[in-house]
Amino acid sequence: MRQKDTWVLVTSSILRNSRTIKFHGWEGAFLHRVLGIQGQELCTLWTSGLLFSLSLLSFQASTFLVTSLESVCRAGPGKECGAQEMR
Repeated sequence: MRQKDTWVLVTSSILRNSRTIKFHGWEGAFLHRVLGIQGQELCTLWTSGLLFSLSLLSFQASTFLVTSLESVCRAGPGKECGAQEMR
């Protein structure tokens, strides 16, 4: 969120002072600043999305693993899994 606030602040500053920026030839410097801030924001969003996806994957995998392990433990060595034993 901090990157987004910084990006909005720089963008609004550019829009307010566009004549001065063009007059002095500072377009490149401001473009570099805005693109750097946007890059940081995209990196943060990508990391957040990756962590969210990993948490969903671990939740789904853990329920599958617990169910599978419970089935194996109830069957035990030499026993067959039947409908009566699973209740």
